[in-house]
Amino acid sequence: MPAGFQVIGEHGSTQIDDTYFNFACVAKGTINMPASANSSVNLYGLTPVTLTMDGTYPMLFIAPKNTVACVSRVAATGASHEFTIHGGLTEAGQPLAESFSWFLFDRPPPPVLHGSGLQVFNAAAQCTFDSNYPPMRIAGLLTVPTGLADASMTLASGDYACGLGQGRRGRTPNNVTTGATLIDAFKITPTQVKLSLKYLLFGGPSNGSTYTNGGGGQALVIDVSRL
Repeated sequence: MPAGFQVIGEHGSTQIDDTYFNFACVAKGTINMPASANSSVNLYGLTPVTLTMDGTYPMLFIAPKNTVACVSRVAATGASHEFTIHGGLTEAGQPLAESFSWFLFDRPPPPVLHGSGLQVFNAAAQCTFDSNYPPMRIAGLLTVPTGLADASMTLASGDYACGLGQGRRGRTPNNVTTGATLIDAFKITPTQVKLSLKYLLFGGPSNGSTYTNGGGGQALVIDVSRL
């Protein structure tokens, strides 16, 4: 390149480039997920938890370790983004309250002066990399099945979080509530990410056929051991 800055790894992959920004961890915290309430046989009404944060291109990763959980909805109003999280079920479908970590990645915020480190800017004077904010470390991609099967990824022992792009959603009739929704949820152990469809009571029609749509997307798994 005629001018600028690049860092290239030993395998030839570009790690830092003044033209393209690195997703950085700009916030983190803990989700306190209440246990679900049984509303019908094998169906649970889950109390959602919401997180509202400003961002430019925000990506939320969660790390449920004892239960399955999912980001079921994202609503944006300008820079404000509201993330709705559902969970509170064991893999076997039993209610269980859990507290787990969340991590928000976004474009590095406008830089401020700090001590030793590295800041990289593009031609528009926007920060593309700031060593004050840890960059995203991708551990792998888990492909979402197009059918009803579970999916899993085996990992080296560590600490991970997951963000799901296009998952599977569907509807099933239920005459006790106004219908139930099938949605992909996941659980993370130190060596595995497991993705499976769960019946959650989101409401909907109480008659009609069960169906599932979506699938074929990917879940992004990141290493959060240094965050």
